[in-house]
Amino acid sequence: MKIRILPGLFLLLCTSAAHADFAGVTIGGAIWNHQPSGDFSYSEDGIATDIDFDDTLGLSTEAEGFFWLAIEHPIPFLPNLKLQRTQLSSEGEERVTQSVTFGDQIYTAGTDVKSSVSLNQTDIILYYEFLDNVVSFDAGLNIKIIDAEFELTSSLANESVSETLYVPMLYAAARVDLPLTGVYLGGSGSLISMSGSSFSDYQFNVGYESAIGLGVEGGYRMQTLKIDDVSDLNTNFKFDGAYLGLFYHF
Repeated sequence: MKIRILPGLFLLLCTSAAHADFAGVTIGGAIWNHQPSGDFSYSEDGIATDIDFDDTLGLSTEAEGFFWLAIEHPIPFLPNLKLQRTQLSSEGEERVTQSVTFGDQIYTAGTDVKSSVSLNQTDIILYYEFLDNVVSFDAGLNIKIIDAEFELTSSLANESVSETLYVPMLYAAARVDLPLTGVYLGGSGSLISMSGSSFSDYQFNVGYESAIGLGVEGGYRMQTLKIDDVSDLNTNFKFDGAYLGLFYHF
């Protein structure tokens, strides 16, 4: 039996490899200049204020990093893997013009309030390559882990809320290589919407990959997050802006 199975398995893998890339790894990192907009609220007793990121908190534009590692292989039955880590936060200080209720604290009008929002993320993306020529197309599942934290502080009050969210999302990515140039156009996105809550994460990019695998990529990234009463937390906001990064494909 072993004599039959092993040659058969070897032939299957060789046939698969003829129709798929050999194993490859890509590592990269980018700086994302993101601008926050939207609002959130947090209530422990049913009374809460919709707090605007810009008008109420004055949250600032930040330049932070995201980093990725992608592993592709020629075995068609197993998905490829991409891991991505995104630092996403913003801070502000503003004198509120009307009373704000956050959690069980009230920040009265005329009070100087410091605020911070953090949505650091880890993406575990399992995907398959459906096209891999001049045009490539991938699709699969993105399990996004979000460490969310919101905090408001004044001279008289301090309140914070933190929550770890596990968000399964549909994932797709496409790329068009311009022949003989090393230049490509591409984009990727993850999306889910259910029970009044939704999350999306999109990138659109242009890049260049050299013959030795070293490349540069720039583009636009946008995230939107709507949470409808998850642990007394409600959000409806967007982070978006340009990014620029380097990668190495080997």
